[in-house]
Amino acid sequence: MVSTRAQVGRLRRVAEAALASYSLPAGRLTFVSHGENTTFRHDSPTGRLLVRVHRPQRHGGDVDPVAPVASELAWLDALRAETPVHVPEPVRAWATPCSAAAR
Repeated sequence: MVSTRAQVGRLRRVAEAALASYSLPAGRLTFVSHGENTTFRHDSPTGRLLVRVHRPQRHGGDVDPVAPVASELAWLDALRAETPVHVPEPVRAWATPCSAAAR
């Protein structure tokens, strides 16, 4: 079994690979939490972002991992557009998951 510390280290590399998909200045990546997903905060001169790494096979081995994340992003978009609830604006970067970076 892989320790939590090792899991977070691997997922940090995934987050760093994902951030490379953006035109962002270099910044500091700070661990926030590890559970259903692993989250990091990215602080740079352009501001602060939350980077969430979706756990592989979170919804089962036979479920496309992109579909649940796309659904969550659509839900956030709908909340922003159709309700007075203040939620962060999702930023999309990927065409395919960055799972290879976790190795």
